Amino acid sequence: MKKEATKTSSKKRGMLVLEKRQREQETLRLADALIKRIKKRPALLTAEQLGQELGVGARTIKEWKRNKMIPYIAPTDATVRYDLDDVIRALKRNYGYSPVE
Repeated sequence: MKKEATKTSSKKRGMLVLEKRQREQETLRLADALIKRIKKRPALLTAEQLGQELGVGARTIKEWKRNKMIPYIAPTDATVRYDLDDVIRALKRNYGYSPVE
């Protein structure tokens, strides 16, 4: 009886170790995918690109800019760019906004 209980508990431990390894591998895979996505993203985004990242339309981004809700960079009068991290930080801090993941 005791040997059988030991076998069962060692099987359970083995399964737990396996599950933990699988979770760790999945976490590493997700982190790697996120890093690749971040590396591909340009440092400064257009209104259209920012809208795609945040799950809103370019018109909404332009409205937020016009209402001074988000920070932006205007290297020329005709060019406007946005830093995603700065925009998210401003929206969270001022409006409690959290983008769609």
